[in-house]
Amino acid sequence: MGRAWLLALALAGCATPRPAPPPLPPPEVTVAPAPEPPVAGPSPLDVPPPPLDVPPPPSARRLDVRAGEPTVPVRLMENRREVTFVPGGRVRLFLQGEPEKMVEAPGGTPLVVRWLGGTPADRRFRVQVTELAWADKDGIAAERATWEARGFQVRLEQLGQVYGIVGKILDNRKVLVLLEPALTGAEAADRQAELVRGWGARTTLAEEVQTAASVRLRLDMADGTPLGTSEGPIRAETPGGEGFEVRSVEFAVGYPNHGFETRDYRGGLSFAADASGTIAVVNTVSLEDLLRGLVPSEIFAAAPAEALRAQAVTARGEVLAKVGTRHLADPYLLCSEQHCAVYRGKTGETPATNAVDRKAGKLIVAEATNQVRKLFSFDHMMEAADRGFDKFLAR
Repeated sequence: MGRAWLLALALAGCATPRPAPPPLPPPEVTVAPAPEPPVAGPSPLDVPPPPLDVPPPPSARRLDVRAGEPTVPVRLMENRREVTFVPGGRVRLFLQGEPEKMVEAPGGTPLVVRWLGGTPADRRFRVQVTELAWADKDGIAAERATWEARGFQVRLEQLGQVYGIVGKILDNRKVLVLLEPALTGAEAADRQAELVRGWGARTTLAEEVQTAASVRLRLDMADGTPLGTSEGPIRAETPGGEGFEVRSVEFAVGYPNHGFETRDYRGGLSFAADASGTIAVVNTVSLEDLLRGLVPSEIFAAAPAEALRAQAVTARGEVLAKVGTRHLADPYLLCSEQHCAVYRGKTGETPATNAVDRKAGKLIVAEATNQVRKLFSFDHMMEAADRGFDKFLAR
């Protein structure tokens, strides 16, 4: 009888359900003062004078090098009304308003940014008849004279910038030859058609923002619990550098392989107003981490190591040559599609391309003009593989 009683007691103990694990600590909402904007100091660069009366771009589109390494804001997707993301470590989120709020949450907490409203940007367009090298004084003057002789008022505008990186002064400036006045989108399309009929001129459009887009956002837990609203962009960072998982990232828009994918990213995130006043998801990432997620999309990971090194160099040059020359009206410098560079973040990285030695941070620069030389092709990759990367650069 005693043994039976003890056995029943033991079985009852085994049947007792285990207590549920303690819940994750709730996010902590604290109010933080808005950070003071950095004070711009004098530029140490010896910038050559403009070739003609070319005004600087209407807004600065520059790399952020305050952390000692260039960081690049890259668009992951836009035209979103809701975005779900998961920080890999403890996260701080900054919500705009009076006063600015800072929300902290533990790593692994699914969070949702929801669109509450916004206004699209008021944009105008000038017809761009050509784009010329910054130092091409004769070409710029000739192009201007040609269009003025045809009865058009010409505007010259600078695109790009001069900056220092990897111990070099780099110059990716160009001069746009534009026709006045600034027009609406429909008016600009009509003007382009007239130029084709009258002069056989194939042109593009240069965009100018009259009034920037705005957006109002709400940050929620995945179950809908609101954490706060933001009268503008929301910025997210993981102080430990763990990065983020972003769900349902749209890719290959306009291509047969268009789809959605959950992807992991290094660096930080921001949720800002795109041109239509909805959400643009932007990854702010260091240049070298950007290359980690970019190079595998441009070359097979099984390629020879020397070819991988060559591709890393040309990818770095391509990025630096494009910074400040595209997406002038957007809250990012580059997009993650073929228009700029196909970038899948940490999800796209491979051990072979991550193993490429990038410590030298090499670039191919034309000494006479400080222009980043964009000269790599598949043939260049194979030549680098055959001859060796360092010998190829020295040729």
